Amino acid sequence: MHELSIALSLLDLITEECQKHGVERLKKIKVVAGELAGVVPEALKFSFEVVSEGTVAEGAELEVEVRPLQAVCQDCGAEFIIENMKFRCPQCRSRDLKRSAGDELFIDYLETAD
Repeated sequence: MHELSIALSLLDLITEECQKHGVERLKKIKVVAGELAGVVPEALKFSFEVVSEGTVAEGAELEVEVRPLQAVCQDCGAEFIIENMKFRCPQCRSRDLKRSAGDELFIDYLETAD
Protein backbone atom coordinates (compact mmCIF):
# COMPACT_ATOMS: atom_id res chain seq x y z
CA MET A 1 0.00 0.00 0.00
CA HIS A 2 2.05 2.93 -1.27
CA GLU A 3 -0.80 5.32 -0.50
CA LEU A 4 0.58 5.79 3.04
CA SER A 5 3.92 7.07 1.73
CA ILE A 6 2.08 9.29 -0.77
CA ALA A 7 -0.10 10.66 2.05
CA LEU A 8 3.00 11.45 4.12
CA SER A 9 4.66 13.22 1.18
CA LEU A 10 1.50 15.20 0.45
CA LEU A 11 1.27 16.24 4.09
CA ASP A 12 4.90 17.45 4.05
CA LEU A 13 4.24 19.60 0.96
CA ILE A 14 0.95 20.90 2.33
CA THR A 15 2.45 21.78 5.71
CA GLU A 16 5.31 23.64 4.05
CA GLU A 17 2.94 25.68 1.85
CA CYS A 18 0.63 26.48 4.74
CA GLN A 19 3.56 27.68 6.86
CA LYS A 20 4.80 29.89 4.00
CA HIS A 21 1.41 31.56 3.66
CA GLY A 22 0.36 31.65 7.31
CA VAL A 23 -2.54 29.23 6.84
CA GLU A 24 -3.73 27.62 10.06
CA ARG A 25 -6.47 25.30 8.81
CA LEU A 26 -7.47 23.71 5.52
CA LYS A 27 -10.99 22.95 4.36
CA LYS A 28 -10.26 21.01 1.16
CA ILE A 29 -7.34 19.52 -0.74
CA LYS A 30 -7.56 18.36 -4.34
CA VAL A 31 -5.04 15.86 -5.67
CA VAL A 32 -4.77 14.73 -9.30
CA ALA A 33 -3.44 11.22 -9.90
CA GLY A 34 -2.89 9.69 -13.31
CA GLU A 35 -4.14 6.19 -13.93
CA LEU A 36 -0.56 4.86 -14.12
CA ALA A 37 0.27 6.30 -10.69
CA GLY A 38 -1.64 3.33 -9.31
CA VAL A 39 -3.33 5.33 -6.58
CA VAL A 40 -6.43 3.84 -4.97
CA PRO A 41 -8.43 6.95 -4.03
CA GLU A 42 -10.15 5.45 -0.97
CA ALA A 43 -6.86 4.09 0.38
CA LEU A 44 -5.20 7.49 -0.10
CA LYS A 45 -8.09 9.26 1.63
CA PHE A 46 -7.92 6.86 4.58
CA SER A 47 -4.13 7.15 4.85
CA PHE A 48 -4.29 10.94 4.64
CA GLU A 49 -6.96 11.09 7.33
CA VAL A 50 -4.69 9.11 9.67
CA VAL A 51 -1.44 11.02 9.00
CA SER A 52 -3.08 14.46 9.07
CA GLU A 53 -4.35 14.15 12.65
CA GLY A 54 -3.09 17.07 14.71
CA THR A 55 -1.95 19.05 11.65
CA VAL A 56 -3.21 21.97 9.60
CA ALA A 57 -4.92 19.43 7.32
CA GLU A 58 -6.82 17.56 10.02
CA GLY A 59 -10.47 17.22 9.01
CA ALA A 60 -9.91 18.64 5.52
CA GLU A 61 -11.73 16.96 2.66
CA LEU A 62 -9.33 15.18 0.32
CA GLU A 63 -10.62 14.98 -3.25
CA VAL A 64 -8.73 12.63 -5.57
CA GLU A 65 -9.27 13.00 -9.32
CA VAL A 66 -7.97 10.05 -11.34
CA ARG A 67 -7.01 11.04 -14.89
CA PRO A 68 -6.95 8.45 -17.66
CA LEU A 69 -3.89 7.41 -19.63
CA GLN A 70 -3.72 9.56 -22.77
CA ALA A 71 -1.44 9.59 -25.79
CA VAL A 72 -0.68 11.45 -29.01
CA CYS A 73 0.04 9.50 -32.19
CA GLN A 74 3.40 10.55 -33.61
CA ASP A 75 2.28 9.58 -37.13
CA CYS A 76 -1.15 11.20 -37.54
CA GLY A 77 -1.33 13.55 -34.53
CA ALA A 78 -4.50 12.02 -33.07
CA GLU A 79 -4.98 12.58 -29.33
CA PHE A 80 -6.84 9.84 -27.48
CA ILE A 81 -7.40 7.96 -24.24
CA ILE A 82 -5.70 4.58 -24.04
CA GLU A 83 -8.27 2.01 -22.97
CA ASN A 84 -7.60 -1.55 -21.84
CA MET A 85 -3.86 -0.94 -22.28
CA LYS A 86 -4.17 -1.06 -26.08
CA PHE A 87 -1.20 0.99 -27.26
CA ARG A 88 -2.29 1.59 -30.84
CA CYS A 89 -3.68 4.71 -32.48
CA PRO A 90 -7.43 4.26 -33.05
CA GLN A 91 -7.23 6.31 -36.29
CA CYS A 92 -4.15 5.07 -38.16
CA ARG A 93 -3.26 1.97 -36.07
CA SER A 94 0.31 3.21 -35.48
CA ARG A 95 2.19 2.13 -32.36
CA ASP A 96 4.38 5.26 -32.44
CA LEU A 97 2.71 7.00 -29.50
CA LYS A 98 3.79 9.57 -26.96
CA ARG A 99 2.15 9.56 -23.54
CA SER A 100 0.53 12.93 -22.83
CA ALA A 101 -1.18 12.24 -19.50
CA GLY A 102 -1.85 9.49 -17.04
CA ASP A 103 1.27 9.21 -14.89
CA GLU A 104 1.02 12.51 -13.03
CA LEU A 105 0.53 12.98 -9.29
CA PHE A 106 0.19 16.50 -7.92
CA ILE A 107 -1.71 18.79 -5.58
CA ASP A 108 -4.15 20.78 -7.72
CA TYR A 109 -5.25 23.20 -5.01
CA LEU A 110 -5.64 23.84 -1.29
CA GLU A 111 -8.77 25.54 0.05
CA THR A 112 -8.33 27.31 3.36
CA ALA A 113 -10.87 27.29 6.18
CA ASP A 114 -9.91 30.82 7.25
